[in-house]
Amino acid sequence: MDIATPRQTVDQLYAAFGAGDVPGILALLHPEVVWTFNCPNPPVSNGGTFHGHAGATEFFVSVGTHEDLAVFAIDDIIAEGNHVAVRGHEKGTHRTTGKSWECPWVHWWTVVDGLVTRYEGYIDSAAVSAAYTS
Repeated sequence: MDIATPRQTVDQLYAAFGAGDVPGILALLHPEVVWTFNCPNPPVSNGGTFHGHAGATEFFVSVGTHEDLAVFAIDDIIAEGNHVAVRGHEKGTHRTTGKSWECPWVHWWTVVDGLVTRYEGYIDSAAVSAAYTS
């Protein structure tokens, strides 16, 4: 079986995310993945750095528990070597506070042998933090 290219791996991961398929996402992550979402924690419960499948699961459970994403869209994807850069935008609402945010984001992926070894997510952390704050 051929190993997926980094771009193919990232495409599969976004498809799994769109379907709410956390096991499908985890299947695309290296067991020792480093997952960083650059938002302050607190108040953003899924902000910070998470390690391994357990950490990635914690991240996605937090997103599913606290966020309702009305829009999550990819605008551009650039792949070079083991890296994939993705630019997009989202519109979400915090399920407890009822506050919303709308902003662009950038995701930086490192993929080795068909598995994500590192994810770095960048977003307007002030906008997301404000939505998380009562």
